[in-house]
Amino acid sequence: MEGMRRILNLSYMHLPVHLRACCLRLGMHPEDYEIMRDDLVRQWIAEGLVRSLPGLDLEDVARSYFNELINRSLIQPERTVAGDVISCKVHDVIPDVIISKCQEENFMSVVYNSEDMARLHECKPKVRQLFFCSSSNDATNGTISRATGLSKVRRLFFCSSSNDATNGTISRATGLSKVRSIVSFGGSKYLNSLLFSKYLRVLLIENWGITVDLSDINRLFHLRYLKVTAGNIKLPSELKGLVHLETLELTSDSIPSDVVQLPRLSHLTALCHRLPEGIGNLKLLRTLNGFQLTGCSSEDIKGLGELTNLRELFFVIEDTTEIDDALVSSIEKLRKLRHLRFSHNWYLDNDSLSSLSNPPLLIETLRMKGIITFRIPRWIGDLHCLHHLELYVRQTSTDDIGLLGELPSLMEFKLCLLHFAANGAIIVRTGLFPALEYFQTYFQDEDHELHSAQDDVMAHLCFEVGSMPKLQRLELHLWEGHWGGATPVGIEHVLALQQIKLGFAYCGEVDRRAESAFRDALQAHPNRHSIRFN
Repeated sequence: MEGMRRILNLSYMHLPVHLRACCLRLGMHPEDYEIMRDDLVRQWIAEGLVRSLPGLDLEDVARSYFNELINRSLIQPERTVAGDVISCKVHDVIPDVIISKCQEENFMSVVYNSEDMARLHECKPKVRQLFFCSSSNDATNGTISRATGLSKVRRLFFCSSSNDATNGTISRATGLSKVRSIVSFGGSKYLNSLLFSKYLRVLLIENWGITVDLSDINRLFHLRYLKVTAGNIKLPSELKGLVHLETLELTSDSIPSDVVQLPRLSHLTALCHRLPEGIGNLKLLRTLNGFQLTGCSSEDIKGLGELTNLRELFFVIEDTTEIDDALVSSIEKLRKLRHLRFSHNWYLDNDSLSSLSNPPLLIETLRMKGIITFRIPRWIGDLHCLHHLELYVRQTSTDDIGLLGELPSLMEFKLCLLHFAANGAIIVRTGLFPALEYFQTYFQDEDHELHSAQDDVMAHLCFEVGSMPKLQRLELHLWEGHWGGATPVGIEHVLALQQIKLGFAYCGEVDRRAESAFRDALQAHPNRHSIRFN
């Protein structure tokens, strides 16, 4: 462990100056906490830690910082999508290294108890970052009043296992009025009294067990990043004072209607809220997530097409009429779109998206959860950048599968098939799906009846020699009554296979019998002894 600490310390010492502050900023997250890349880079930008470079997008520059910290082993990848690390964790020993470096450079002081808090009143006016860390209600039971040592504080971090763990108060006379970043995981009585910090740029609160009062949020003129995950959020009737706000993420089912007037807003996420009127005004918007189309006017649906900087779009669908020609027309205008998702909480037949004739060709993620099309839309075959695909279809064929199999970058494919023809087959031809690593399929035809071996769904899924050469994980789900003991034909040809997951609705003992049948079918597979079932 000491050797690892020395290596990480050396890695930090060799960091360029512009990366050191970003690295130290990682200290504002709890140990073992999964940090989403996009959240982190947006916070760096909001704090002014990212330098603009000619001809480069600021978020792309920030992602290059993130990747460099990954490459230098200062943070460890947690989740990877299509080769891109989308989340990370801090190495076990990194918090110690970061805190040590922060203290050496007067970047941060750590408060574990009331004694540490008392020492703040005696420290020299150089502390830049305060870290309140406690595990009990009395851990930091005290009051921070005027203290010359706090006049330079720019960042506050609260981490506790109790909603009242920081059991004290902060006076407005502390000199903390220049705080620029507040991050809170766990409750804190300090929070509401800190929202007077008029220079605040970043406010991040995560705790479902508390109420967060943002009624006076408009006074935070310099706020650039606001993300609140809480059980209850109190909002003002207007947000017009937040003229510099770039990121707004709230677990709230309502947001003030004037959100569409925020001139610098780039990322907007809410929880199942109706799409705001005048959404087309947000010309800089790159992310629009979690909204419903229920009750939206045709003008607002058309307004979506004016968001030409949009990279990510996610709608929660409640009714089949919400996906119509106007929405399809707007989607066709979003030429920079990378991620498109629709979600319904059950099954909803709607074939409107099949009529899309000029799709945004840069799409990397397409998920249509619960939105059923009759067949696989043909335009998906034009998405050569596509990495992740989730489809619900009434029926499909070998030709439809072949269309998708030509996609050069597809790495994850989830297919839910709602109808199965006993005389049909799904054959994965040689050379198809060259990049696919994960394939999941659901056979959800409740009316399908198993009368003979020819009716067994599994027997109609076929893999030719050389198909899916990189497939590592295979998931097959179906109703118990659809399985008669067969396994996919040619499963031994999927040479990179490492893991098989079998799922049967109302399964009883079927899972164990199915695993045995699959093991028998894999006797000719070169990796048969290492393939895992779960």
